[in-house]
Amino acid sequence: MLGSSKAALSMARGKEFVETLLHNKPVRFVVTALLLLAYILMLHALLGQYIGRKGVVYLGAGTALLALTYLKGIEVLVNSAVFACSLFATSSFLFAFFEAFPGLIPRFHLNILPYYSARLDTVPDPILRKRNRPLFSTRILDFRGSDYSPIYGIDVPPTTVDWSTDEEGFRNSATIRRADIAVIGDSLVEYGDNEADTFGKRLGKLTAMTVKNLGVSGYGPDQYLEVLKRYGVKLRPKYAFFSFYEGNDIADIREYRRFRQGDPNAGLGEVFSDSFWRRYKVAVTETINYLQNTFSVASLLVYKSLSGTDSKAHPDVAVLNLNGQYSRRRFFSLFSVKRDAHVQEMLGSWEWQRLKQILVEFRSVCVANNISPVIIYIPSDVHIYATYSTQDSGENWREQRDRQIALKDNAEKAMKQVAQELHVDMISLTPVFKAAANAGKMLYYSLDSHWNSEGRAVAAEYVAGILRERQTNSRDAKMR
Repeated sequence: MLGSSKAALSMARGKEFVETLLHNKPVRFVVTALLLLAYILMLHALLGQYIGRKGVVYLGAGTALLALTYLKGIEVLVNSAVFACSLFATSSFLFAFFEAFPGLIPRFHLNILPYYSARLDTVPDPILRKRNRPLFSTRILDFRGSDYSPIYGIDVPPTTVDWSTDEEGFRNSATIRRADIAVIGDSLVEYGDNEADTFGKRLGKLTAMTVKNLGVSGYGPDQYLEVLKRYGVKLRPKYAFFSFYEGNDIADIREYRRFRQGDPNAGLGEVFSDSFWRRYKVAVTETINYLQNTFSVASLLVYKSLSGTDSKAHPDVAVLNLNGQYSRRRFFSLFSVKRDAHVQEMLGSWEWQRLKQILVEFRSVCVANNISPVIIYIPSDVHIYATYSTQDSGENWREQRDRQIALKDNAEKAMKQVAQELHVDMISLTPVFKAAANAGKMLYYSLDSHWNSEGRAVAAEYVAGILRERQTNSRDAKMR
């Protein structure tokens, strides 16, 4: 009897303590947030594969609002409307503030959003779409790859990137008026942990030639031609490198066409729009997407930890076996079954016909200015490493592995035909990259489609060897 009375007293005290605790607003907020998170995690586990992460978040938030309306009445809807208006007023004020004072963007780390990154380091151009801001310098801390996310379960050591541009906006710290080689391309040409780590600087060191880096992230073949005319010819180089990346250069031709046709969603048109509210919409949309992605990643990591699936490969991740050394990576630049299935169909497409027109003009400009045009063919990571993936890879990658391997040589075959028809020299990096992979080397970032420092080094050494051989043959021919 006494024991049951004590138990009842303990239960009463416990209930009183919980009720007192829940009357504390911060505690109630935390408990509600945890319950909502648990509810969304449950939805993700049950429905995530059918409606996606965003659908789970929307469904969870909508359900929570309906439940609150039912429990609290119409007052919740009124309060929600007031909150929405306050949020709109505050966000538009903050947006206007950072538009007026863009120098404060890095201090508040807003450049993690594409909109503010573009506003900070690019300027609009009617032909090129955009240019890098001249004489711009920055330092990027803890860089792990442009597509890094912890959900892939791949440990990527952070690196520090030092970035500076010359008076024309290209990644050269010193002014270069004359150059032996003009290297034109996209982010693969432009990128490096520092200037000395770029493909161009490495090539210049190995050949004792002056090399000017004319690569810009986001450029494609149409811009390569314009860069040659506007910036390359006046350097009076011996060589002009047309650096073709099979991972996205054909897609860039499509994107550039949209830009030239006036599509407001192409070519950073929204970023540089005259409309304040249009730019505001872009910035807010990117902020919401960033917050949703952060929440989704956190939810997924919690779910994986609780369900014990941490050790399994992410569905999109490939597990590679390179000479007995296992590594994980995600392939971002995949071949299209629809567009890359047949070489002759590819060559007959309007994109490849446009590429051919660009190369014809590229060659003509070079010949008219006594420049030797050279196509540098850069293979994608999936082209080089798909065959090394194992059955331990994620299910999504396993499903398309054989298709990717079957398609991997078609783009290069098409480019070889174009180069031969136009009588333009082509240096393909595929053979040397395949040899390096066979030796166990990884030439690309794990969560980024770009080549890493070792990839840039292998490419520079290979191209330098070909150039030295050509110079030797040229001297021998003159001596005869």
